[in-house]
Amino acid sequence: MDDQLVGRTAAELAELVRNRSVTAGAVTRAHLERICAVDSQLGAFQLVCADRALADAAAIDARDDLSQLPLAGVPIAIKDHVDIAGLPTRNGSLATDPGPRAADATLVTRLRDAGAVIVGKTRVPEMCG
Repeated sequence: MDDQLVGRTAAELAELVRNRSVTAGAVTRAHLERICAVDSQLGAFQLVCADRALADAAAIDARDDLSQLPLAGVPIAIKDHVDIAGLPTRNGSLATDPGPRAADATLVTRLRDAGAVIVGKTRVPEMCG
């Protein structure tokens, strides 16, 4: 079923996870495998957080309130100008601070609260210009 998960809409994926027809872990693994297969040609990702994403997906699978999560198990990529706790925000530039950020941006917090699984950070133009 993993091949059938990639390419579905966020609404479809969330419904499958909420109904426990598929796990958030399976959805996340399928998308991480796809990223691994194609990103060497695309170069879309600045950073992929596979272990962290799989741990977050497992935590979602363990929740009793899946019906309350509009984005239950939906893999999401965040652009590299938005802070994610524990990861650097480089704004597409090596001239920026490479240190990890202390906290998630409000956007990331809201996505996580809705049940989304952050799979990584995507590239942006230098200084988002």
